[in-house]
Amino acid sequence: MGKTYGRVVLWVFSLALTILMVAGIAAYRVSTGDEQAIIPWGMMVVGYVFFAIMSGGVADSTIITAYIIKRSRSYPELRRNIYTALAVLVPGIVLVFSDILHPGRSYWFYLGFNIKSRIAWNALLYIIYAGFLAALLVVLIRRGEEGAEAPLTKGLAFATLVASVNLEMNLGMAFGSNIAVPTWYSVYSGMLFIACAFALGGAWLALTNRVRLEGIVSAEEWWREDRRIAAEIAITVLTVGFVVLWGLLGLYSWGLAEGFTMEVAKGDYAEYFWLGYVVLGFITPLALAILVLLKEGKGRILQLAGLLVIIGIAVLLAVPYNYGGQHYRLEVNQLYGQLALGLGDAQAYTLEEYLANPETLAFIGGFGLAILLDLIGPILLPLKPGDKPRRLWILK
Repeated sequence: MGKTYGRVVLWVFSLALTILMVAGIAAYRVSTGDEQAIIPWGMMVVGYVFFAIMSGGVADSTIITAYIIKRSRSYPELRRNIYTALAVLVPGIVLVFSDILHPGRSYWFYLGFNIKSRIAWNALLYIIYAGFLAALLVVLIRRGEEGAEAPLTKGLAFATLVASVNLEMNLGMAFGSNIAVPTWYSVYSGMLFIACAFALGGAWLALTNRVRLEGIVSAEEWWREDRRIAAEIAITVLTVGFVVLWGLLGLYSWGLAEGFTMEVAKGDYAEYFWLGYVVLGFITPLALAILVLLKEGKGRILQLAGLLVIIGIAVLLAVPYNYGGQHYRLEVNQLYGQLALGLGDAQAYTLEEYLANPETLAFIGGFGLAILLDLIGPILLPLKPGDKPRRLWILK
């Protein structure tokens, strides 16, 4: 009874968030946005980047565990986890097209491909990664865990891994190649996104494991699985913390971005950085993961750790990194400063306005779509060991 009730609540919750996403996108599309806004990259950009790297992290974790660490008992989880990675990617793709001014003309990304543009490469890498991910899922569904060691399956798995890491790196460098934004302009942006991807992948697996692996992992294996994911969270959270610290030290040593580190440490973004990221997204989940590793914590503790990692990294990328980076350029670039002074509604670009807008609703609602698709998957597709392929055209 408890499981049934919990499942109903999860369905209702995911549907409600999905409706919120649709409402946020609709409100954003009908709003009179300014293409030359002071903060042109809003929460919609953060949203589609976030879901893309989290999807990559889920795929990375699954493939590395099965084929590099060679944990053979992870094979039964392959189909389910790869489908989860695909489900998480969908909200990102939806947000991408929702943010494009003319979605119907998006084909020009490919017909007029600009090899120098990181954004153009993102458009290509999204398709390459999604294609390999979908192909790997189809092969796993058709062959099951028995075919996990087949050359085709392994080849697709490693191709997916390479495509995933390339997408994560390029998403970061779409920020890092902006010479007009001193706080982004470095290879640190690419490394940050790769580190965040691995942390978010482990966090999403931790958060969803009780639903995702029901009927796949036996009762006696739950504890081993929890400890494996706890170790992954601990390692990846420490890695993100190191990259963030090293990146801030690098920015502090560069004159154009030195002041930004003060804003993060004790200025306008300090509470978001220290409380939103360091406390919620670093210290607390790390402590919870260690509790699980020491056999002092249960599955719910691990789920809480995953949730906090997701919240902490979302806050880090949304406020100090995305908003803070764009806002700070006004202080070091005279042209942007003149633009800000010339706009009558410049006050509309405060941090409060940046957060309290339809784009934020769309981003938050995207989690509902990811969960909803993850719930629908096992109903439509044979994702568990012993499931037989059904008569779907993609499986014929």
